[in-house]
Amino acid sequence: QPGQDWHVTGSGGLALVVDVGEGTAADSGHEVGDLVHVYAGQFDALTPEAGRDPMCANFRIQGYQTPDGSHQQFMVAQGTQLFDPPSNLSLGAAGSYILTMGTIYRALFTTLDVDPGSNLFVEGASTGTGRDAVQMAESRNMTITGLVSSDERGERALENGADAYIDRK
Repeated sequence: QPGQDWHVTGSGGLALVVDVGEGTAADSGHEVGDLVHVYAGQFDALTPEAGRDPMCANFRIQGYQTPDGSHQQFMVAQGTQLFDPPSNLSLGAAGSYILTMGTIYRALFTTLDVDPGSNLFVEGASTGTGRDAVQMAESRNMTITGLVSSDERGERALENGADAYIDRK
C-alpha cells in the first residue's frame, strides 16, 4: 500500500483465536481459544454487492494485496475468513490447503457451476494446484483426464483420483 513502510506476507493458514470483535462471535460461531482456518480473501461484507458475489465487493487477498498477512504473531481477520479445520488432518496439512482448495472450489463449482459427474480436463494433474483440482473433482464423482509430462506423473495423477491421463510429450 502506498506510504506503508512494512509488509507482512502470508495468505491464510491456521490460527488460534485470541480475541473476537463485536458481532463476530454471533455471526461466525467462533470463540476465543478456537483453532480456525483463515482464508486469505477479504471483502466489504456489509455492501449490497457482497450478497451477489464477494468478488464484486472490494475483494482483496490478505498478505498479498494488504500489508498485514498471516506470517505475523497476531493479525486481524474478518469473521467471513474463519472456518473450522477438518478434524482428520494434521496441523501441517490443515494449514496448507485452504487457499488453493478455496480457489479451486470457487472456480469449478461457483464460477463455472460444474455439475457433479461431469467430465473434467486438468492440466498439470500430478502436482500442486492441478493435483488438488483432481482430488476435489474426484470427491464430486467427476470423470477426470489429466495432462502430465511423463508416465510417472500420469501414474501419480491416477493415484490422486484421475481416471486417465495424457502425456503431453
